[in-house]
Amino acid sequence: MRRLEGRSNHLYDRDGKFYFRRAVPVELQKELGRREWKRTLGCMSYMKPWEAERQAEKLTKQTDGDIRIARRTVNRLATDDEQSRLGFETALETDVIIRAAAEVGGLGELQSKFGDQTDVYRRFGTATERQVLLGEKPLSLIYEYAKERHPVKSEKHRELVVRHFVEIMGDLDVMRILRRDVLEFIDKYKQRGHSSGTLRRRLGALTTMVNHYYRDHDIQRNNPFEGSVKEAGPGHTAEDRLPLNDAQVEKLSDFLRTTNSMTDFNKAVFWLIITTGAGPAEVGGLAAEDIILDADIPHVWIRANDVRGLKAKSRERKCNPVSVGAALNKQLKNAVVLGEKQSVYSLRHWMADRLRFTGATEAEAKYILGHSRGSSHERYGSRHLNLDQLKALLLAVSETR
Repeated sequence: MRRLEGRSNHLYDRDGKFYFRRAVPVELQKELGRREWKRTLGCMSYMKPWEAERQAEKLTKQTDGDIRIARRTVNRLATDDEQSRLGFETALETDVIIRAAAEVGGLGELQSKFGDQTDVYRRFGTATERQVLLGEKPLSLIYEYAKERHPVKSEKHRELVVRHFVEIMGDLDVMRILRRDVLEFIDKYKQRGHSSGTLRRRLGALTTMVNHYYRDHDIQRNNPFEGSVKEAGPGHTAEDRLPLNDAQVEKLSDFLRTTNSMTDFNKAVFWLIITTGAGPAEVGGLAAEDIILDADIPHVWIRANDVRGLKAKSRERKCNPVSVGAALNKQLKNAVVLGEKQSVYSLRHWMADRLRFTGATEAEAKYILGHSRGSSHERYGSRHLNLDQLKALLLAVSETR
């Protein structure tokens, strides 16, 4: 579904049809008994854009009326512009002014520095106080809303980027954040030494969070964070790491067979990574029940468990070990002389090269490596290879080294 530019903010193209869609503000959803309004207006093959815009404008006016009535009911207002002052606002105002006066050295000093009382609330009020007294929507409160309404698998990046934005730029109202504020934040955030990949993930989480809030509250405003991911720099590319070559893998294999300087656990991690093509974190995150040794074909099962989750559902798979692997960079360097852009993860790249060399299909290679299978033809039939197929492929990799 694609939003169409024009006089209406609620007109979309949906499968070649004009479509009206508008979100109901969250606080009114219970009163109105719905989360959004949606209606097909007509097929684009026979309806002119101006006709669709006229219908969309008419529906917008109707829904505006529904929103006004619902808001009066919810807030118990006699008229649209009557303010609902519940008695505690005066107490809040007093609290903020007393606290501000104590910080600047008295009421006289406060009056000389701040002519407008709203500036005092904005400067010294907490996020909740600013929301009540000024109607602002500070970013920290938007984050609390997102945690409740739009939970994600991991809060790490979203929580950290909001905290750092507040530290660097202040707890700004999301309705007042400008593009230049975002660019200033990114410039200062880069100085903290985060990688471009980390910056991209965190800015993406922030963009999505604000988009959710705008959509849920029917806010027709461009998200200032939109496109900010590009400002963080390029993400990872295939050239970021180079694969190990066969000679390096053979040397590592010999080292693992003869060394007494490595624990049995770390040796097992090395062997599993090279023999299965799994990543270091995937092998290190295996639970005991994911290591199946009493089957006809011993194998490990890469899946989410109590130890760790998975990046994506497509990474869930079964692997049959045959030969060698990767573990910690420090230990790998003791066994093999590494070149530029080579690391533990280069063993996965080596496996990818070997699979191509042995004639594995793209779908088979993606399954073994746990990559997403995006092509439409790959979504038909079974998603999984059986263990006999896996064993044959990985034996071929081992025998052609």
